[in-house]
Formats: sequence, C-alpha cells, structure tokens
Amino acid sequence: MKACRICDQAKKDNEFRGKRRVCRECEKRQKREYHWKNREELSAKKKLYRQKYKKELEEAELKYRMSLRLSAMRILANPVLCGKHSEWGCCGNPENMRYLTFDHINDNGNKHRREIKKKIELWIVKNPERAKKELQILCMNAQWIKKNINRDYTKV
Repeated sequence: MKACRICDQAKKDNEFRGKRRVCRECEKRQKREYHWKNREELSAKKKLYRQKYKKELEEAELKYRMSLRLSAMRILANPVLCGKHSEWGCCGNPENMRYLTFDHINDNGNKHRREIKKKIELWIVKNPERAKKELQILCMNAQWIKKNINRDYTKV
C-alpha cells in the first residue's frame, strides 16, 4: 500500500505507475487539467508538427493501411486471389491487389458498414471467423458480373 501525494489516500500498488507517488486517477486528472489550460499552445505545436512531417506521416499512414488491407485479405483468402476468377474468368491478373475488393456474400454491405462504423479491414482483422462467413474477395469485374446476375442495379 502506498499513499498518493496528491489525494493523500492509501491505495494498492497496482493503482500506481511504477515507482511514482501519484495514483493513476490523480495523474489522469492532472494531465486533463494541463491539456485544458494549454490547449491553444498544444494545438499549435501539433499543427506545426503535422506540417513539418506531413510527407512522413502520409507515408506511414499509407504503409499502415496497405499492411492492414493485406492482413485482412489474407484472412479471407490465402493466397489472395479473386474468388470468382476460376469460375468466371473475370480478371486478367487475379492477384493484383489494386483491383481486389471486399464483397458481402449476402449483399448486405450497406447495413453492415453502418453497423460496424469503422474500416472494414480493421473489422476483418478483429473478427476473422465472422468475416470468413460473411465476406469474400472479388475483383471489380466480378462485382459487376455478380450485380448483373442478381439484376441489382440499385447497388453500385
């Protein structure tokens, strides 16, 4: 048991960060107050940082999104190929990731996207078993062929 030097309450050791004498709750409150008092200055520093390192931040974001997309595609199909290429012969290069998309097998994509409220790739990585049941990988040509077969021209 330790006593917090701010609130003077005796608390368990797991309520402190390492050897610090301020409990997590008081530390959190201090940080919140500091950020509130200095929000303009911190916002300006953050803006300058983003301007200074704009290119590096964009490259890092792109690298992260592409690795997340590849991970999600590998969950659904390994090797990553268009799911209907052998059946329909729809794409010239079934492995080209630029043309591959995630397709909802039951055509409930709009409803599903509203339900999960985040990037589909992130949802696939966090829910791989459910994703394997509900999604497939198709090239854009296969998407259009599927819509033509189903005669569903309202969903584009």
